[in-house]
Parts: sequence; C-alpha cells; structure tokens
Amino acid sequence: MRYGNTVQSLLRIPGVLWKLSTVLAIIIAVAPALGYWIISYHYQSNNIKNVAEQIAHTVSEYAYLNPTGWDLEVYRLDHILTQHDHFGTEVNIQVLDSFGESLIPGTKQQVTMPISRQAPVVNGNSVVGAVVIEASLSYIATITGTIALFSFVLALGIIGVINRYYILGIKSATLKIDHAHRELQQQRSYLDSILTSSKNVGIIATDSAWAIQYCNQAAKQIFGCDEDNALSMPLHKIHDELRNQIDKFNNALRGDGDNLEQSFMIQDDHESGKRFIDARLSSIHDAQYGKSGYTLICSDVTDQQKAAELIQYQATYDSLTNLPNRRMFHDLLSKAIARAKRHGHIGGVLFLDLDNFKHVNDSLGHGVGDQLLQQTANRMEACLRQEDTVARLGGDEFVVVVPEMSDDYDTTVNGLQELAYKVQSTLSKPYNIPPHTLHVTTSIGISVFPNGDENGADDVMRQADTAMYRAKADGRNTIKFFLPRMQHVAEERLKILEDLRLGINRSEFEAYFQPQFDVVGKVIGAEALIRWQHPERGIVMPDKFISVAEESTVILELGDFMLETALEKVRGWLENGVIPNSFRISVNISPQQFRQADFVRKTERAIARSGVRPHNLTLELTENVLLKDVDTAAEKISALKSIGVRFSLDDFGTGYSSLAYLKRLAVDEVKVDRSFVRDIFVDDSDAALVEAIVSLSSRLNLHTVAEGVETEEQLQSLKHLGCLAYQGYLYSKPLSAQDFDSFLESKKIIVV
Repeated sequence: MRYGNTVQSLLRIPGVLWKLSTVLAIIIAVAPALGYWIISYHYQSNNIKNVAEQIAHTVSEYAYLNPTGWDLEVYRLDHILTQHDHFGTEVNIQVLDSFGESLIPGTKQQVTMPISRQAPVVNGNSVVGAVVIEASLSYIATITGTIALFSFVLALGIIGVINRYYILGIKSATLKIDHAHRELQQQRSYLDSILTSSKNVGIIATDSAWAIQYCNQAAKQIFGCDEDNALSMPLHKIHDELRNQIDKFNNALRGDGDNLEQSFMIQDDHESGKRFIDARLSSIHDAQYGKSGYTLICSDVTDQQKAAELIQYQATYDSLTNLPNRRMFHDLLSKAIARAKRHGHIGGVLFLDLDNFKHVNDSLGHGVGDQLLQQTANRMEACLRQEDTVARLGGDEFVVVVPEMSDDYDTTVNGLQELAYKVQSTLSKPYNIPPHTLHVTTSIGISVFPNGDENGADDVMRQADTAMYRAKADGRNTIKFFLPRMQHVAEERLKILEDLRLGINRSEFEAYFQPQFDVVGKVIGAEALIRWQHPERGIVMPDKFISVAEESTVILELGDFMLETALEKVRGWLENGVIPNSFRISVNISPQQFRQADFVRKTERAIARSGVRPHNLTLELTENVLLKDVDTAAEKISALKSIGVRFSLDDFGTGYSSLAYLKRLAVDEVKVDRSFVRDIFVDDSDAALVEAIVSLSSRLNLHTVAEGVETEEQLQSLKHLGCLAYQGYLYSKPLSAQDFDSFLESKKIIVV
C-alpha cells in the first residue's frame, strides 16, 4: 500500500512541475517589462513635475499684477519654455492664468500617451496661475514592449528546457515505475488468486522455525484447520504424520544443504473413508538472507488413487466376471511353474471352453450370454480348491491353474482328471436365466507342468489350448490331456498357415473343374475346386488346408482367386464355343467371404470384369453360413439374384436348417451330400432322406444335384428317386483347367 501511494505521488510530480514552470515563465515574461514600466513611469513623472516646478518658479519671477489680472513678460516666456524643453519625447508646456486660460494658446501640441504634471505660479503668497506639462510615454511603452517580447521568448525557452529535460524525464521514469508497479500488482493478484482460490492444491508457508505464516483455503480444507488459528502454529500440529516428515527433512538438510525437496503420501482415515494426501516439503532459500522458511505443497489425491486402483484392477481382472484376466493369469502361472520347479512339485492347467456359446449370444442376445458367463464363473470358483485360481481369458474361454497338486506324476494326472470331471459336472447343470433355462456343456483341455518340454507359461497354456481343441474336435463335452502328438498337429497347422501365405505369393494355387451332368449324360455345368501345388508335398487337397485357411484372412484371398479364375475360364470357353450360354460354373463361398460387408459389390465387380453373364455363375453356400444371420443372408442373396446369379445350398441334409429358412432364402438348387449317396444301398434311412430331399426340392421348384456319384447303381437309384443332375467319379474326377478344356472338346461329350 505504501509503495502504491509513493507511485501515485511520483505520478503527480510532472503536473506540479508543469504548473510551477508555467508560473515561473509568466513571472519571467511579465516582471522585467512591468518593472521597467513602473520605474520609467515614476522617473518620467517625477522629472516632469520637477521641470514644471522650475518653470513655475521662473515664471513667478517675471509675473506682475494689474487691475485685470497678472501679466507676464511674454517676450521672456518662449525663452523660458525653450530652456526647459529637454525631455527627448513629445511634450506640451502650457502656462495658465488663474482662470485656466493659456497665456500662449498657440504653443499647445497633441501628445500621444500623455503623462501630465503641473506646478503653481505664485505672486507673493497668492497663486496667480499654473504651469502644466504633458509628456508622451510612447518611448517608454516601446522599450517596455521590447523587454516584454524578449522576456516572453526567454520564458518559452525556460519552459521548453524544463519540460524536455526535467518534466518529461520525471514523467517517463514515473510511468516506468507505474508500469512495473502494475505488473507487480498483476503478478501478485495472479499469485494471490492461485494461492487463495485453488481448490485442489493446498499451500502452507512457514518461517525458519516451522511456524505457519501463510495457509490457503485448499490447505485448510485438506487438513481441516482454521486459517486464522493456523497462523503462527507449528506445522506438525495440523497432522501427526508431518512431525515424522519434518524430522526426516531436517536430517536430510544437514547432509544435502538447503536445496532439498521431500515428497511423501499421507494416508488419513476420514469419516467418508480412507483419504490419500500427496505432499511435498521444500525450503525457501533467499539469495541474500539464506534459508528463510519452508513450504508444504499438498493435494487430496483420493479420487486419483481410487482411479489408479480401478485401472490396476481393470488391467488385471475381467470386468464381467471379476475373475483374473489373461495378463494376471499369465503372471500367476509363471510363478506357479517357478515354484513347482524349485520345490519339485507337479501342477496343471485346465483350459475350458463352453460348447456352442455363440448360439446363445446369437439367439438370445448378449445380455443372456453375459449372465451365463457370470454364473459359470461363480460355479467354477465354488468347486475349486482355495489355492487354485480360475481366470477368464475372453469370450467363453476359462482357464484354471492348479499349483502343487502332488509330487507324483500319476497322482497329479488322476487328480487333475477328477477335478476336470467335477468342474464339467458342475457346469453341466441347468442355468436359470429368466425366462430361459439353459443347458451348456464344456470342453476341457489339460496340460501338466513341469514336464521337461515347456519353457514357460506360454508353452503350458498353448498345450492346454491344443488339448481343448482336440476335445472339441472329438465331439465336445469331452476332457482331453495334452499329448505330444497334439502339439505336432498344432505345429503342423501353423506350418500349413505359413505355407498358405507363401503359396499365394508364389501362385501355387490353381482351379480344378468337375463336370455336372443331367439324366441323359449331357454336361450342364461344372464345379470349380481349388488345388494346391505345393513344392514339397505335391498336390494338396482342400480338406488338408481349407479349415486352416478359414482361421485367418487367407481364405478371403483364396476365395477371390477362385471366383475370378472360374469366371475367366467360363469366358474363354464361351468365346471358343465349347460350352453353351446355359452353362453354369459353381464356386464355393466361404463363411468369411460371404459375411464381408462388401461381398455383393465385390461379386458384381468380378462378374463385370470377366464379361460373363451373371446367370452363368452359381454360388455354393453351406447351411451354417446362411443361418448365422438369416436377414443379412437373405438381403445379399436377393441382391445378387436380381442381376441373375444363382445360389446353391451345399451339403444339404447334414445341418440343422429349417424348411422355413430354406423358403425364405430363395436358393435355386440343393446339393445332396455325398455321405447319403455313398450309403444309399447300405442304409435305408439314407435312401429315404435322399428321396425326401428330392421330393422337397421338387415341390419348392429347386434344382437338385447329387454329389459323389461313383457307381452305376448309385446313378440308377438316384434317377429312380427323381434326382435330375449328378456329379462324381462315375462321370469324371476333378480336372485341371487344361484337361477340362480337352474334356469339353472331346467328341465323346455332348454339350448342350
């Protein structure tokens, strides 16, 4: 406040100086001229008066009385007047009688700026007249004006000098001081606003004896102390933990000097629960006076601490089931393996997968699926030992680590098997999820550690996973232990996948074609089949690599290759005239390929690039592809059928398709699975199924194609049952493109 008053006083100095300089300039401009005028005026006035008295005295000597007045020796008057005319300016001297009449009227002159003085003319004791003298002040006025002009110029110069070198300098200095003062005030206000209004950061400043000198509102709220009462209070009294921290800080200061900071966390049991206060002590060091005090910066980080704990929990636990997640389970398994190796114990891992869980999500919704997973987790925790740990890896996959089951390998295997049966039995009981009652089975794979082969948790997990997939392959709801041959199969699948990627880049795949015939033996179309010309294994059949390709995006590249290759071949055959316009090429579409959002657009572009008419193309789909999402499947089929593409339902009769779905999807033909054709003479039920399929297709106006026709007896039976198209080794095996060209050009084949 004092500093502010001083600045305001300094700011008033230029104005005061300006006023003083103005007054001084006025004095300098007026005083000399005025002084000269006054002095000259009085001098001239006194001089005229003296001259008038001298003339009056002289005139009195020559004046005499007569009966009518007095007369003057006039002839002497001019001499008298001339004698006293020495003023150096305009002058008018008159001698007046007692009646005020001029004795010499003709001597009166006109005087500018007159100054008049008179003296009496006496005769004895009587005043008989007067001498009046008028003199001009123009000369004095001229000199006075000259002096005034010079003084005014001098005053202006003085004002300029004062304003230039003193007033402006002082004003500039005071403005700089004021600017610095304002910046200081702004910084102080900014700091004060931070210190006083911060809701999150508490700031306490103490003197060198740890007595509180400043405490902002946030610190008051954090420690629950009164700001007024806190002043001058020792810092350690606002919280017990601070006493220990101050002692540590003082000890550290003795060793490290004055520049020290000490961070620590205060845990406080508050009525609302446990609180966490992040605090930092530091010394206030003045360059001139040394250490002058200390500061405590603190903030309530309870919410952040809880958030960090939540993040840590979410990073290690599954949010749906509250079970450990994959990351935490991996750490637990690694520690269990290390302990088992160190102490010579044997443990195991159970890898579980719920059978057909996706059907629950697809048919009943993810809400029901989530409840099923939660109940599964609860059941598993209830039937395990306290030392066992169950985790959810994701989806419907669960894994259990069983540490230190036994020191004996056979005992451990038996114990793991019993535990797996117990878990399987527990999980197979009905689940009540209103309004549904669900029955779910589980496939379980088991691996044992340490067995001398694995290198760590990843190996044990991979072995259990491999065993679980073997359990699923063997019909689900099964328990399988990991065996070395299972690992060989897994490694073989991985090798096939790697070779598939290389094979695509090396163009090792080609299309084979198997013709289709009608009842009179005429070629009506062909099915495009993929073959892999492996550089080491030779020709690899689709059943050896398609399932592996479907586990990755490789199947999409293979599908695009087959569609474009088949259409290109059809165009060539049409141009060569070896097939009729009614010829139909059938191309298998994988589930991944069909489920692509742009499947329709990609197919249309492929047809357009080939130049083949859409009615020459038949796309073969399996039942499970169509039934995953019936509405979307129907839309895609309808879109392509609108331009002329035909659809065939492959392996009909082996799935679970509904007749209503069959009608809704509006396919053009069904293909009788080869398994029914193979046993048509062996099993009467297969013959009945074929007859039912053919009859149903006929009623729905669907074309029927029988696959796997290898004998004449099978052909005749199929004809008898009403089947109108055939495909199989009886007519021709799948042929390479070159062989199929020769086949079509053969005169033995009638092409219609």
